Amino acid sequence: VIAGEGFAPPVNSAPSGGDCLTENPHKAGVDRFDSAPDLPTMQITPCTGERFGEVVFVDDNVDDSVAPTTPADNPYLRCNTQADAYLAVPARFNPDVGTATPPAAGNPAFETVVDVLAVLVGPDARQQAAGQRWAACVVYLPASIDPDTPLTVDHSLKDAWGSDADSRLFSVCLATATSHVALNCQWPHRFELIGMQWGNAAASLPSVDDACREFVV
Repeated sequence: VIAGEGFAPPVNSAPSGGDCLTENPHKAGVDRFDSAPDLPTMQITPCTGERFGEVVFVDDNVDDSVAPTTPADNPYLRCNTQADAYLAVPARFNPDVGTATPPAAGNPAFETVVDVLAVLVGPDARQQAAGQRWAACVVYLPASIDPDTPLTVDHSLKDAWGSDADSRLFSVCLATATSHVALNCQWPHRFELIGMQWGNAAASLPSVDDACREFVV
């Protein structure tokens, strides 16, 4: 028995853009496709040091019962597109989030290929009990089969694509031209996946080769 009165620590406030993800999302079993109100919870805090990722934006009132009427209203698609904008990634081949549409005719252009991971994170149980109903879009570093691949950085990821060192964190490097397993681009590798395009059965192989070469240059 001790003297005094027990009290609960204050409830954490909602995160802000630029706050740090300080928990490894690859070890926490995070499901990137969980929906509100059962969004995964992760440790997010303001910081100036090591972080696994960063908050891109915060939606202050998430209501999963209201179906989005346009892609721009969909918080999951918006999280992916704004994560690209946060990193300053150029237009890229990303059919999973509805940003790439097969062309009706002609030879499609190549688009940049990057490995950008983003997830919507929600309030923990105490924050929900306090009435918080936000969703934070968090961008974080991809994993690799190479255990030495960095999963944290000690500085902001804002505009990372404009930095030679930071852009390699999101590039896609391979052991073979047909491999589907990404390697660490900061270590020796044989291939780097620069761009992709939608297939077009009417396009000639020389025209595709020329477009590929021009895109790489």
